[in-house]
Amino acid sequence: MADVFISYHEESAGELAEQIADALDDAGISAWCARRDMTLGGNFAREIPNQIHDCRLFLLVLNDNVYHSEHIENEVGIAFSRVNKKENILILPLELGDFTRKDWVEYYLIHTQSVKFPAQPDEKRIQRLVKQIAKALNRETQPAPKSTTPKAQAQPAPIPQATLEPLPVEIIKRGECGDNVNYTLDKNGVLTISGNGSMWNFYWESTTDTFCTPWEDERGTIVHIEIQDGVTSIGRYAFFECTELRGVNIPNSVTYIGRYAFSYCVKLKTVHIPDSVTYIGWYAFSRTDLTSVTIPDSVTIIGKGAFYACEKLKSVSFSVHAEVSENAFPEGVLTTYSW
Repeated sequence: MADVFISYHEESAGELAEQIADALDDAGISAWCARRDMTLGGNFAREIPNQIHDCRLFLLVLNDNVYHSEHIENEVGIAFSRVNKKENILILPLELGDFTRKDWVEYYLIHTQSVKFPAQPDEKRIQRLVKQIAKALNRETQPAPKSTTPKAQAQPAPIPQATLEPLPVEIIKRGECGDNVNYTLDKNGVLTISGNGSMWNFYWESTTDTFCTPWEDERGTIVHIEIQDGVTSIGRYAFFECTELRGVNIPNSVTYIGRYAFSYCVKLKTVHIPDSVTYIGWYAFSRTDLTSVTIPDSVTIIGKGAFYACEKLKSVSFSVHAEVSENAFPEGVLTTYSW
């Protein structure tokens, strides 16, 4: 279960809640946000109370729209029932903009101090909040791949013309996918990622049902991904729903595979995870066509649903010392352990 449960109004604060959850995860503090982490096909009435009962910190995102949501009031009620039982849970209200307490919010939070927070915070403000939460939980934050900021900045930025070499005939698209990481896509469907450091993390844009990847429009044409040595992370949602992807090369420089990185790559049958990788994110390889997986001893965290709904997956091997989250593998899969 996650360290932090985030309660929020979906339509008005859902994007912010997801950004905070991602930032917490990247800092080594597990967070649960319904729009991002709800089990596919799961039951809200069961999963949400379970998450609240097991979290260490209940983060309540408050704006005027919470007064129109009985679900948020129910979530707060469950959290405060734990407080009343003197269980180990912290309540942190995050008041957005000029929010004013009244009604049930005032009742529950009468003795609880809030954090004032901008409705549209920048990255620095979110990171400051992460540090506050880490301190409250007596945790040290961990370095992680740098996320993109809003969608407009997550779009591919052209390489300055002065350094641009003539495009080979077979290259149909090129640009940036990290602060020091570039990509090229050729006419045969080979996507090459090169450079040094982390790829950006990408996000699902709910209003348009699209992902903010530079190759968004070409996802259905990519058949092979070549990640070159020097790249250290595979960004969140990087290759989500590349439905024609059949192969990927992950070099020994990669240590981090983000959430949903290869999810719904339904024709991906094999993958070699190098022994440099330490973290496999939530649902990273879910709903792929993998039949067997060997996870190296270097991997210390296998996230929730990492190989969820891989219906052809028959066997998996991983270290007995790895932290394995719930539903990481399909039911009935043969597991072997290394010591």
